[in-house]
Amino acid sequence: MIGALLPVFAGEIGRGDYGDPASSVDLFLAGAAHDVAFAEEAGLDVEWHRPFHDLLWRAADAGQGVTASRP
Repeated sequence: MIGALLPVFAGEIGRGDYGDPASSVDLFLAGAAHDVAFAEEAGLDVEWHRPFHDLLWRAADAGQGVTASRP
């Protein structure tokens, strides 16, 4: 599967065309919220996710997200 995607990604990178993303910042932010809620409910420590979540919020704050709003 990854072998089929690599030429697509290479073409996008070569053209500098990122207009049709497979996943958005908002999608990952929505997932992050579920990660935290699930972890709290299950008593899991996912503090190690925080740097990635912070990076996603910085991207959203910089205008890379579409509909994200901070909780």
